[in-house]
Amino acid sequence: VPPERIILGGFSQGGTLSLLAGLSYPKRLGGIVSISGWATYRESLASKVTEANSIVPILFCCGTDDPVVEFELTKASGELLQSILGDAAQVMHDMRSMHQPSTRELEAVI
Repeated sequence: VPPERIILGGFSQGGTLSLLAGLSYPKRLGGIVSISGWATYRESLASKVTEANSIVPILFCCGTDDPVVEFELTKASGELLQSILGDAAQVMHDMRSMHQPSTRELEAVI
């Protein structure tokens, strides 16, 4: 499968891993989805983004009242992704109080 047809995605820690692995991958990917994840290496993340994936489409979803992953962390992560990737990063804050994807988030993935 050509890498540009691959979309990495994950939930919680899997979403975090998808962001880091996808943004640092040397070949252009089709996209990245992170639901209830966060950006790691926030101080140096921009330097880890490869040229190939500097404009990869990203869907970054988080719950405003997630009991496991704090909204301040996900909000800051979404802002960081937008500052690095611009319009390629779509950030969705969903009004949910559970650590699970909402129907709205799942529909956004499709």
